[in-house]
Amino acid sequence: MNTYTTLLAVSISTIALFGCNSSNKPTEVVSTTIDSSSNKPFIAPPLPKLAIGYTFYKINATTGGAIKVGVNGSEIKIEPMSFVNKDGSAVNKEIEILYREYRNPTDIFLSGIPMTYDSAGVKSIFESAGMIDIIGLCDDVPIYVKEGKSIAISLISNSKDTYNVYALDTINKNWVYKGLDKVTTLPKSNNKTLTTKSTLVNKTSNNDIAETPVLPKVIDPKKYNFDVKFDKKQFPELAPFNNLKFEVTQAKFDPKLFNIEWDNMILLPSSNKDTYVIGLQKADTTVKIAAVPVVSKTTYEQLKKQFDIIAFENDIIEQKRVNDLIKERATQAKAVVGLQNNLVWEPTPELALKSIHTLTINGFGTWNSDRPFKIMNEITLKQPVFTDEMNSPININYIYVVDKINNTAINYHDGLIKYNALVKNIIFGVTSTGEFAYFDYTKFKDIDTHNSPQLKMELLSPEEGIAALQSFTTGY
Repeated sequence: MNTYTTLLAVSISTIALFGCNSSNKPTEVVSTTIDSSSNKPFIAPPLPKLAIGYTFYKINATTGGAIKVGVNGSEIKIEPMSFVNKDGSAVNKEIEILYREYRNPTDIFLSGIPMTYDSAGVKSIFESAGMIDIIGLCDDVPIYVKEGKSIAISLISNSKDTYNVYALDTINKNWVYKGLDKVTTLPKSNNKTLTTKSTLVNKTSNNDIAETPVLPKVIDPKKYNFDVKFDKKQFPELAPFNNLKFEVTQAKFDPKLFNIEWDNMILLPSSNKDTYVIGLQKADTTVKIAAVPVVSKTTYEQLKKQFDIIAFENDIIEQKRVNDLIKERATQAKAVVGLQNNLVWEPTPELALKSIHTLTINGFGTWNSDRPFKIMNEITLKQPVFTDEMNSPININYIYVVDKINNTAINYHDGLIKYNALVKNIIFGVTSTGEFAYFDYTKFKDIDTHNSPQLKMELLSPEEGIAALQSFTTGY
């Protein structure tokens, strides 16, 4: 197989984490969890740069207290002396609470958190009244909720119904049922601008998250690949690997491209963490090719052993998140830390603020006020073919369906797409080149529901796509 060569830049950084009560401040090794079946993390935000960041709050662990969070007035209530270190010793000093909410289909999509529930082999889809992600840190090291203690999270929601409470088990990759939430209906007079005071420490973005290595795939001798050299100044997630090649993944690839003498060849990121875009440039022409990093089978087996060792020896999920957050926070202005802020928030347009859903949780992580539901009046599209509006095939790495009645974003990845034929739906996803592919509800009447229907997707920028999604889901 022919191989094309160019020179690109890569770098890598290392971050140390320090113990809460430790004077020696030992270094922790930080890595990520690899899905053995697909090499993808269990939680995979489809557009990482647009993902919702954490907000940082400070509170004294000895006294506890209440923290108002979010723009709609959700609240965290913490009892005194509720936290311990990893060794079981009490945390009795100021701590940080890192918090974010996922309230609607747009938030759920951007989170990359799976909204399916497997109970005794029966898979269900979740509809959410609100989902939260919460972390506790003391001196930049994770802390834990003390046995017998709990945290009360009161979520402002537009649903008056009682929902189940689930905790996300990132090791076994499933949701764990924890009981029922408690619902308090808000009087109509509460649907006004609210004001409170809180110790807002910092609000994060996701532009400076530290990259971690992703295990390359095994090279396929039947496919085309590009030989890319690195000087270790860009793409830090690729820095640990030598002898990488980039294997073409798109369905239609013209081998004649190898016979052209290109002026320049560049490596570009894509929205999919595992996929890259190779740009072939000549005069006023640029050809973009989706590709994945690959190595020989021998090299892959050596790397896989290293990844497995790391996965077993470290608390991968939490440490990776802490690594990202410390890196992120370091870029923020220190003057913000610890300031008292008067927070004024207004209900978001899509929320009527009908009720408060209170989740009593006994640990940090991702928690959801959910209920399983079944798609009614179901139509199934088998092996749909995605094209742009000019009928050119496109590759979509993440495909979702959102409808007008259920507060969720359903991810499909098995060649089947299901939807309720009697309500408005949209189909959307992220292409291998990082574009937002959008299929509007007005086009559903023209779908041929037989095998392999063609879906003509409108290609938008990620920002334009999110705006379209938010416009459709207004009302949740």
